[in-house]
Amino acid sequence: MCDPLTEAENANFLSRAAFNRRQIGAMGAAGVAMAAMPACAADGAVNMADSNQMTMGEMVNITTPFGTCDAYFVAPRTGKHPAVILWPDVAGLRDAYKQMATRLADLGFAVLAVNPYYRNAKSPILATFAEWRTEEGQAKIKPMRTALTPEAITGDAQIFTAWLDQQGQVDAAKKIASIGYCMGGPF
Repeated sequence: MCDPLTEAENANFLSRAAFNRRQIGAMGAAGVAMAAMPACAADGAVNMADSNQMTMGEMVNITTPFGTCDAYFVAPRTGKHPAVILWPDVAGLRDAYKQMATRLADLGFAVLAVNPYYRNAKSPILATFAEWRTEEGQAKIKPMRTALTPEAITGDAQIFTAWLDQQGQVDAAKKIASIGYCMGGPF
């Protein structure tokens, strides 16, 4: 999640941490999650220009039996790379998660940041996590969360994995990672 409450903690962590791709793999998903956390402006805005321009990202549409999932796919510009599915927190896919995906791609991964609420609406559902903290934000998200059953998430993960395996930037012979934040953690 990316909000003003975590800005100082993220900056402190990132100032002390410089990981290479092998170290990231050894640390596991928790380490990747922390290393990928973006620094946010006080209003929750993110700067997509932080990437080192070694990656290329775009919004994509993935057809599922339940509708079309909009997602952000980003990977290094050259070569084939291990894939990662990135599940957002309760506020859904937004710029903060596009930046996190880009930072992971900068480390040598092909990353698909998904909109878990695609059955109900295109992203962004909420622009910042702060919107979730309002009554209006919670009322907007609540009915969308009911569609996120274990069966739905498992089916989505299978579809996303198959989609990733077809991408030229993905090394399908490598294992795939799944990283989730807050609500997306169990996914």
